[in-house]
Amino acid sequence: MLPNACTIYYPTLVASNVLNYNIIIIDISCKYFLLRRGIKTACQSDMPELVSLKTGDEQSLKAEYFSFGSHEITIKCRKSVQRTLNFKLTVQVQKEDLYESLRGWGGGYESDENESNEPQLASSSGDKDLLGLDVWPAAITLCEYLSKNESLVCRKRVIELGAGVGLPCLIAAKIGASEGFISDYDSRVVEHAHENAIECGLGHVCKGLVLDWRHLENLSDDHKHSYDVVLAADVMYISQIMPDFVKSMDYVMKQDGLAILTHQCRQSLVLDNESGVPIVIDIDVSFEKFKDLISDYGFEMKLLDQCDSEGFPGPMNCFALARHADVLEPLKGLDGVR
Repeated sequence: MLPNACTIYYPTLVASNVLNYNIIIIDISCKYFLLRRGIKTACQSDMPELVSLKTGDEQSLKAEYFSFGSHEITIKCRKSVQRTLNFKLTVQVQKEDLYESLRGWGGGYESDENESNEPQLASSSGDKDLLGLDVWPAAITLCEYLSKNESLVCRKRVIELGAGVGLPCLIAAKIGASEGFISDYDSRVVEHAHENAIECGLGHVCKGLVLDWRHLENLSDDHKHSYDVVLAADVMYISQIMPDFVKSMDYVMKQDGLAILTHQCRQSLVLDNESGVPIVIDIDVSFEKFKDLISDYGFEMKLLDQCDSEGFPGPMNCFALARHADVLEPLKGLDGVR
C-alpha cells in the first residue's frame, strides 16, 4: 500500500439494488499516481464511506539475485518483479478532477486550494512512496537485451533515466561500460542505487545522479550531449511529464548517440469526456504521448522486440531511438534478427 493512501469507491453500474464498485487505491500526496483496481459487489445501503488506510514505514529492502547471460548480480530492492507485475493501470487524471468526479458519487474530498497546479512527482520528503526502490518488469527486458548485445554499451558512457535501483545501468557496467550514471529525481533512491553499485563492486564505474527532468538547469554542463547510450525502463506512466522526459533524453544524449528503452503497455484511467466519470481504457496514454513527442526532437524509432504480457492490454516493447537512421540500422532484436 502507498503511504498517504486512501481507498475511494465509486459505482459504475446500478442493477436493482446492487452496485458494482471500482476500488481505487491512490497516493493522495501526489497530483498524479499509480493505481490498483479491483471489483466489489455490495448493496446500495452498504455503500462505504471514504476509508483512510494507515500505512507503515517503508518495507525493508532485501537482496535479490539476477542472471542475464553470463552476468550475475545481487542487489537490494523493496519489491521484486513478481510483485510489481500487479500494477496494470496508470492514472492520467489530475487529482482535483478525480475528486470533483467522485464527489458526485459520495466519495472524495476537497483538495488543498493552495496546492500548485504544476504536474508533480513525489518529492523526496519522508511520506512519499518510493517506487524507485522496486524492480519493474521492463528493467528485466532491458537487461536481457543488453546482455545479448554487449557491444552497444561496452566501453561506452551510459546514463539511465528514472533508474530507481539502476539494474540496467549496473548490468551495463558489468558488461564493460566505461562510465555509468544511475539517475533519479529522488535523492534517497539515488543514494541507495549507488550503495548497490558499491556492494556489487561497481562503484568505480557507476555513480549516482539526482536528476529532475523538469529542472535540467540544475545539471552541470558536462552532462549535456555527453552520453553514448541512454537507458530507460518503465518510466512512461505519467503522460504529463513525457515532454520533460523526452527533453531530458535529448539533452544528455550525444548527437550520434543511442537510446534503448523498454516499456510495458498498461491500461489508463481517464475521465470520460461526456459523463466526467473515471473510466479505464485499453490505451496506454503515456506511451502514445511519448511517440507523438519524439519526432519533435528529430528522433527516429526502431522496434527491437515486442512480446505479449499476460493480463496487460498491450505488449512489452523494447525499442531504440537515435537522431540518425544509420545508428539504428545495425541494431538487432532479442532474437538476433536485424
